[in-house]
Amino acid sequence: MKLKRSAAARFCAAIILISALISLLSCANYDETVITDVGEYDELWELPELRTVERPAVFPETLDGMNVEKFSGTHTTYFPLGTGWQVELCAAFDEDGIKDEEARLEKICAGSPVCGESDYFEMPAFASVWNENYCFAYAVVNEDEGEVTYVYLQLIEEGDLTISDYAVPKNYEMEMETAK
Repeated sequence: MKLKRSAAARFCAAIILISALISLLSCANYDETVITDVGEYDELWELPELRTVERPAVFPETLDGMNVEKFSGTHTTYFPLGTGWQVELCAAFDEDGIKDEEARLEKICAGSPVCGESDYFEMPAFASVWNENYCFAYAVVNEDEGEVTYVYLQLIEEGDLTISDYAVPKNYEMEMETAK
């Protein structure tokens, strides 16, 4: 009788160990796509599981004629946890162009907690999505340099951010914890 329990105990332990190993391996699987070619800007927004349904309104519809200084889009699927997005686009404008862009952004952010001066940034910022379903879509305007930095973040923890420091909202980790 003692041998039967011992064999049954070893069998159960083996099943538990195999199940734990399978769970660990499945959580470690991920697929990452990094796009830095401005020519692939439109394709970036066609990748799956964008929680805002479409390209966030703060981002330009097209980059044609824009002076893009920096562009990086990272799309990471964490199986089975979800998809992380991190997009940063920095564009330079002349004096009239930055005023026009700031006026466009101000119309978009009406009703947002981030619309112009805010507690989250040192510079004016305009958000079309702010902390909704762990997503942020906003633009930070550096009037002195004539630049606008557009950012989209989805399911990205502060330690994993690769965007420019000035474009990271103050208290970002705390904001993630209070997502709607």
